[in-house]
Amino acid sequence: MFHRLLIFLISCSFFGLLIPSPSLGAGSDANIFHELLNTKRSLEKRFGLTTLECFPFINKIGSNQGEIDLIQKCLKSVKTLEEAVSQVEDSPYRVVGVGSGFLRTGGFQTVHIPWDASAKALAEFLNARPSPEEQSDFLDKIFALKKTILPKLGGISLYCNQQISNENCLRGYEGLAEALALKDVNLKKWRSVVLTAESKRLKDAYALSIGFSESPAVMRQRLESDLNEIWSSRRKMFAAMEERYGKTIRSRLGVVKIFCNVSLSNEECLQGAGNLAQASTDPVLQSQHWGEVEIDRFNTMMFGDFDVTVGFDLPPEEIVKAFSGRPARKKITADQSLAKKLEGYTKNNSTKLRIVCDLEGLHADLCVKGFQNFIKFLKKNREFRADLPWTELMFVDGNNRRRVNFALNSSARESYIYIDANSSYEAFEKYLMAFGTDEASGG
Repeated sequence: MFHRLLIFLISCSFFGLLIPSPSLGAGSDANIFHELLNTKRSLEKRFGLTTLECFPFINKIGSNQGEIDLIQKCLKSVKTLEEAVSQVEDSPYRVVGVGSGFLRTGGFQTVHIPWDASAKALAEFLNARPSPEEQSDFLDKIFALKKTILPKLGGISLYCNQQISNENCLRGYEGLAEALALKDVNLKKWRSVVLTAESKRLKDAYALSIGFSESPAVMRQRLESDLNEIWSSRRKMFAAMEERYGKTIRSRLGVVKIFCNVSLSNEECLQGAGNLAQASTDPVLQSQHWGEVEIDRFNTMMFGDFDVTVGFDLPPEEIVKAFSGRPARKKITADQSLAKKLEGYTKNNSTKLRIVCDLEGLHADLCVKGFQNFIKFLKKNREFRADLPWTELMFVDGNNRRRVNFALNSSARESYIYIDANSSYEAFEKYLMAFGTDEASGG
């Protein structure tokens, strides 16, 4: 999902999801994450692109290897986009999401493109945009409908999420206007109404999702639903989960928090917690650091040294198998200590860069590797100085899609150099050299 970065003229939100990518191989000087950042930077300068996200709305990933595959596909798409946009006159598009299909959304500055589209198909799609007159007519319809709808909703927030097209957003507003035509409704505790591809629970508990294609009658039923009733059963389920499994899981694994993805039913949530409770008897899992655990419909993945997602239907023995390779507490503690020591060596270094590790989802051993690469860089390139405006260098996990998307769109990217902590030294050196001057050579 995209971050809610921009609100366009039709008040459509952009939900975000972003991350850096891995080295292409040991000893290689090529790196997918670095190529993504360089290509995004080129698109910013040449075509005015502001936001680029890799598979922002994907839910079914599977494993950490699945994330790497998505990042590789994203790079392929972005390279093709760079080729295609040169064939587009006066491109108005500022926000691009790489996904599985073509979609115009978020007004007239946002598109989604399929990762495997050809340059020709991309150019044809980008060139086939509505005329200024058609855009104006469309916005007039949106404004008129919202002017009718909002007073009847008590002035709460109303928007379309960016998983539906401009046309489907308009269709949803038309259905909502018809649903409210007879009489006003009293929204019970809801703070916003979001038109989505289908009615579903949203992460924001106070946001009411309504499928854009629902009938006016169904839309009205959704509007009259009671937030407290909907979530009271969820709260009872979490209480039951805590009583049956929560205390056991925490006592064995030291889990800080366990929760379920909103897409899961109460029964599926309890099933996942039960499986994890059985798996928690394993001594290898008990030797590890555990932070937050999310029970998920599709994915069993690790995020840094602490947080994980676990498929709700994964048998206990498969949970043990999936996480047995995680580092033990002793190893993490040692890596954290070493990283802190190495960080001290980099303070007030000759490059004039402040060196930091990403605080979200970065394994401690990757932080160590990043510092080791930088210290080696200092020894080999004693005359290197970072050019302004670059003032910070941050190590990021290039295998984590969310952190890739973060780096691609970070508000601090004008002064921060984001570098893949997974990269070989050769890739590390090649990428960093582009941000400074070798004073010895006058380069």
